[in-house]
Amino acid sequence: VFMIYKESLHNILKHAEASEVQINFKITGGNYSLCINDNGKGFDSDINYAGNGLKNMKLRAARISANLNIDNKNGTHLCLSGKIP
Repeated sequence: VFMIYKESLHNILKHAEASEVQINFKITGGNYSLCINDNGKGFDSDINYAGNGLKNMKLRAARISANLNIDNKNGTHLCLSGKIP
């Protein structure tokens, strides 16, 4: 979870040109959710970028059986959710 959080913030700082970022982490019962939203320029999800950041986030989410949703309309909105082991 931490590495996905870290990569997301790195991407915002390096690429998004955002002026605002919202981070929400919530634990409810045995579940957690981490949502990170920015008002940056977003990115084209149809392009295969040279870096490994997005690929690594998806692999890490799969390894911990978490759901990772990334929406890039009007900035980028990332939400990671899963069960607490």
